[in-house]
Amino acid sequence: MKIADHWTSYVEYTEDLTKTCRQLGLANGAICWFFKSPTVTFPKSILVALLLLCLYFLFDVLQYFIASWRIKSWLEKEETKAMNEVGHLNLEIDKPISLDKPIFIMGRLKVIFLILSYGMVILELVLRAVSFK
Repeated sequence: MKIADHWTSYVEYTEDLTKTCRQLGLANGAICWFFKSPTVTFPKSILVALLLLCLYFLFDVLQYFIASWRIKSWLEKEETKAMNEVGHLNLEIDKPISLDKPIFIMGRLKVIFLILSYGMVILELVLRAVSFK
């Protein structure tokens, strides 16, 4: 791919998944709020859900911060190298797989945190449904 194409793919990086997960994360936070008591305390499972939700949003920010930092640094080095070697930026270059490994790990972890957070909400709903009988 050409350097410009890498910049384009960088901008589009996991855009749809991130949008959907952010919406789900905010929705889960709103759902958790319904479980608070009049004294603004939460059941333990909901506190864990909120903690997992905070971890989701932390890893969401870290994923994009680290991704942008790593890719920008790599592209700047490639641009400098291209200008020094051939005098232009119209080159085909391959992005090393190792560049994305930490980003993919954080992306997977944040989705796992979100799923676990919903799992804790479901657990609370099941416990309430069982005790309601």
